[in-house]
Amino acid sequence: MERSIVLLIERGQRGQAIGLMMSAYGEAIGRFFARRVARQEWVDDLTQETFVRAMQGLSGFRGEARVKTWLTRIAYNVMCTAHNHRSRAQEGRARYHEHQQAS
Repeated sequence: MERSIVLLIERGQRGQAIGLMMSAYGEAIGRFFARRVARQEWVDDLTQETFVRAMQGLSGFRGEARVKTWLTRIAYNVMCTAHNHRSRAQEGRARYHEHQQAS
C-alpha cells in the first residue's frame, strides 16, 4: 500500500493518492484524534482537515518518512491549530463576559 501511494504521488495523481491514503489510514488518523479530543464531531472534522492539508501538501512529500508518519504529523499539527483556536475563542468569551459584568 505504502509504495502504491508513493508512486501515485510521484506521478502527480493527487486525487488517487489521497483516496488511497484515506482508505489505508483514515481509521488510524481517526483513532489518533479519538484518544485526544472529547467530542466525536471534532474527531470527524479534524480527520477531514488532516486529509485536506495532506492534499494541499502532497507536493512537499519527499518520501523521507512513511506515509502514515507524515499523515500523523499533519494530524498533530491540525490538533494543535484547533486547540489554539478554541483557546483563543474561550479567552475572548471570558473577556466579553467580564466586560458585560463590569458594565
